[in-house]
Amino acid sequence: MNESQPPRANTTQTDEQHKYAATFHSPANERTVIVNNEANALQFKAYLSQQFNEITHHPEADHYVESLFEVYSQAPDTKTLLGHFCRTCGGHCCTQAGNTAFLDLTSLKGIIEKLNITSLQQLERLYCCYIPTLHYQNSCIFHGKHGCSLPNWLRSETCNRFMCSELNYFYHHLQQSDHLLTQRASYTKVIAKSDTTKHTYRVSVFSVDEYQELRLGTSN
Repeated sequence: MNESQPPRANTTQTDEQHKYAATFHSPANERTVIVNNEANALQFKAYLSQQFNEITHHPEADHYVESLFEVYSQAPDTKTLLGHFCRTCGGHCCTQAGNTAFLDLTSLKGIIEKLNITSLQQLERLYCCYIPTLHYQNSCIFHGKHGCSLPNWLRSETCNRFMCSELNYFYHHLQQSDHLLTQRASYTKVIAKSDTTKHTYRVSVFSVDEYQELRLGTSN
């Protein structure tokens, strides 16, 4: 099992030294990290088998569509800032994926075609090597301690294209006010709070070149 490691984040006791261009709020992943048990892997394999058989018998399924991460390959700074925003949240949107990882027919068909996969065993080996040892309880099987353990090109179209309302608001702010992209010393502050308890789980400050999480005395 393998889990990708994020860039190391700097931490600081205070944010007084930062000059923020803007402050935003994000959702917060509130789940606890636990051992990713074998039952999850078996359920995921069963789901892959079902989807693979469906694709085999219905080759007319929708074709792969370009993901936002591929679109943003021409705008790497935008991709970096959106990634920092999601990192602060910790994966609130991942909690609904369960042992399917949102891998629908369109997503899997595109991956199968691009990699010329001809058997279910090939598909299983490709994905199962990325199942992390630890993951967030009652969340996606690939939702590891440090985020998604899958590389972008193996994630579902839902994962690569979905924007929560908070991320969408941040994205449109970037489009309308490009100083966060052009002024490298401009910092954004993001506060990740629970939808239900309003408890603050994480606070980050970041620019294109740097990501920092502020230490909270009451944070998880």
